[in-house]
Amino acid sequence: MNAQLLCWFDQGKIKESLLGDGIFFIPSHTYRDSHDSLLVMYALFEWANSENKKFMVNDEFFEAIDTALKKEIKEGFRLILTYYIVRDSKKITILDDSRLASKIDSMIIKYAKEIVADERLRAVVLSVEKYARLS
Repeated sequence: MNAQLLCWFDQGKIKESLLGDGIFFIPSHTYRDSHDSLLVMYALFEWANSENKKFMVNDEFFEAIDTALKKEIKEGFRLILTYYIVRDSKKITILDDSRLASKIDSMIIKYAKEIVADERLRAVVLSVEKYARLS
């Protein structure tokens, strides 16, 4: 596991690590100019589950969604999609999934016009919805 990520999580820098802003940016192996949110999410699951710190993750994760949405709507939905991919892979949850489902519903309502107009955004939202229904 990435020692730097664990240190950031222990310092309460979960939101920053998820978003990859500034010093918290970890380049993806595939797309070097993209933050490796999948790596961060896997590490977060390991940290939260092994240290029994799930209670610390919820608020930080939802703040990260809100911050990502302010930058680009698609990024907020991608963060949720990444969570679902890792959750299904690890077979554990670290969030309040009913709170997440409510958040997704409110995001879809709020950004309905943008979702309809942007095919790439719509594809991400449909993937998020598929995972949410499987919960």
